[in-house]
Amino acid sequence: MSLLDLASLDSAAKADDGADLEVLHPVSGEKLGVVIRLAGADSAVHRKATAAIANRRAKGGFRRTINLDDLQTENIEVLARCTLGWSGAVLDGKALPFSKDAAVTLYTRFPW
Repeated sequence: MSLLDLASLDSAAKADDGADLEVLHPVSGEKLGVVIRLAGADSAVHRKATAAIANRRAKGGFRRTINLDDLQTENIEVLARCTLGWSGAVLDGKALPFSKDAAVTLYTRFPW
């Protein structure tokens, strides 16, 4: 019996590299020609983003109420931080260069 090298199961390394997500039309499912590269849930950037949110929440104390708007804003923050880049994005007739701020704008405006 050969032993399994646990390094072969290093999901964090793969998650840090990211994966390409091809954006599909929200109704028809048609490919839109936009590709977004996202770091995975096991990536360092995802872990740091979720830890930052947890720390902010903890500072608010146990009596702090979290509403739906807060949760949506936090989810967009994590998604924007995990976005490593994109290609083919056009917004309002102009190419949309990648940045974290542009990612926040994109994910806020187009929640699908």
